[in-house]
Amino acid sequence: MRRIIDTTFFQPVHDFLKVYLPSQRNSSPNTIRSYGTSLELLFDFVIQEKHIRLIDIIFKHLSNRTIEMFLNWLESIRNCSVSTRNQRLDCIWSFFGYAASVDSALVVYHIALQKVPQKKSPKEEIVQFMSETAASALLQQPLRT
Repeated sequence: MRRIIDTTFFQPVHDFLKVYLPSQRNSSPNTIRSYGTSLELLFDFVIQEKHIRLIDIIFKHLSNRTIEMFLNWLESIRNCSVSTRNQRLDCIWSFFGYAASVDSALVVYHIALQKVPQKKSPKEEIVQFMSETAASALLQQPLRT
């Protein structure tokens, strides 16, 4: 018996990466690649941790809890920084927003995903600058070129 593949999930993924981002948003190739990588990592997580085959992934598998687990997985298993984690979440938010804009039945998933917060980044160290005396001494050195 031949299996019928449900395209209600992967058609929006395709259209988001191949039509919406390049044509409608005029996103750069690097941005498109970043969004694609974020979605691929999410799919890898669902396959590995949720034991769902790629062809079986649908929107209901990507609940708030699943996305939160994915973000924690990025930090703990893949050793991603908080800023990378937040960037991946932004990509997922954007995809869900796009999907909701083309299929109103998906609005519920987009709204639910908005409840997953960005993680606050630790404060960055303040860069120490040279003193005025040190900068002056450096500028007074002869050019050797």
